[in-house]
Amino acid sequence: LAATTGITVPVFITMGDSDAIFCDATAGLSCANSSAILAREQPHFGPKACLQAYVLRNSGHDMNLHRNAQAWFQAAGNWADNYVGTGAGHLSGNRCR
Repeated sequence: LAATTGITVPVFITMGDSDAIFCDATAGLSCANSSAILAREQPHFGPKACLQAYVLRNSGHDMNLHRNAQAWFQAAGNWADNYVGTGAGHLSGNRCR
């Protein structure tokens, strides 16, 4: 917990909605949507993490191998453009403070 609460850069959590390792609604580990993931993970991060989450539908633990992997690749690219920026030396206006 101390390691994650000290994170001072933006964090993007991605999860497959059928991830058998990290998702178990009966145990309070819902991956139904990004709000469910943020609700359970937010207490483990400080405010500077600007925590965001993305859920890939119809996907298990290894999202890269699913037929719809391109959707999460696009989401990750959009997130990186928004929080990190594009081009050499670019600083996004959406950086965590």
